Amino acid sequence: MSMSINSQNGITIRRAHLSDIPYLLKICRKCFSRIQWRGVSSYVRPWWQAAITSEAADVCVAQYKGRVIAFAVLVKDEELWRKQKKRGEGPFMSHLLSCIVCPVLTFKALCIKVARLMVGNEDQLQSSIGMSYKRTWLEILAVMPREQGRGIAKLLLCECESLTKNEGCDAIRLMVTKSNKRAIRLYKKMGYQKTTENSEGEFYMKVLNSGCQVGIVSNSEN
Repeated sequence: MSMSINSQNGITIRRAHLSDIPYLLKICRKCFSRIQWRGVSSYVRPWWQAAITSEAADVCVAQYKGRVIAFAVLVKDEELWRKQKKRGEGPFMSHLLSCIVCPVLTFKALCIKVARLMVGNEDQLQSSIGMSYKRTWLEILAVMPREQGRGIAKLLLCECESLTKNEGCDAIRLMVTKSNKRAIRLYKKMGYQKTTENSEGEFYMKVLNSGCQVGIVSNSEN
């Protein structure tokens, strides 16, 4: 990953290192405060170790004055990512552990499964979109609450799009909860289009090659 620096506010976007894990844990605690984090750090830490070292994903961080204040996890090889979980590599040792370690990711996975059931399967979902793309998946993006509103999420999203292009992919996908209006506004502003939804979340995709359009899938019903 190439390092980029925002000269306007001194924010650096770079690849995450294992030494960043304490900052990543802190961001998780602040952004997902409703989760009871006491006693689970011993599980969360190995999850981050595996994510940072996995060939299936890139973990980007935003750094300001020596502190990591935001992160994004971009899955560039979904098949390998799933295989690592299925084989139980690193912290991917059980579904229960996934729930404890990163309930946000587990929630997203559940929403994906529900959406696929509603439209039949992934191939049908691609068909209803109208085209099949080689894509990456934005697993999660989080910014320290006190740092929000400074354009940091946009910087991370731009880096993820750049990484997606570098991987030779045509599009980037993500899921966002309906209640996260702030994130939805950002995604729409940056050209992401909703492809489908269920009762818990909305799925967005951005085609990065100019001239390509994403068809809109009708809303899924529960």
